Amino acid sequence: MIGKRSTGWLFVALALCVVVGPFLWILMTSFKTQIAVLSGAWSFTPTLDAYSDVLLSKRSDFVHALYTSAIVATASTAIVLVIGMVGAHIPQDRL
Repeated sequence: MIGKRSTGWLFVALALCVVVGPFLWILMTSFKTQIAVLSGAWSFTPTLDAYSDVLLSKRSDFVHALYTSAIVATASTAIVLVIGMVGAHIPQDRL
C-alpha cells in the first residue's frame, strides 16, 4: 500500500516538474541579459532590460500587436457565439 502511494506521488512530482519546469525556465530567462542567455549562465544578475525593450522601445511594435490580437480574439469569439446560438435553436426533429 505504501509503495503504491509513494509511486503515485513520485509520478505527480515528475508531472509537475514536466509541466511547470518550462514556464519557470522562460520566466528565469526573461530576467537575463542577452549575453547571459546566449552563454547559458546559471548565475546572473536579474534585470528588466528585456521588458523595457519590449514595452518602451521605439523599435518595438508591442501595442499594435496587442491591438491586433484583441481584434482577432473579439471577432473569433463573436463568430463562435453566433454559430453556437444558431446551433442551439435548431429544432430537435430536424436532426
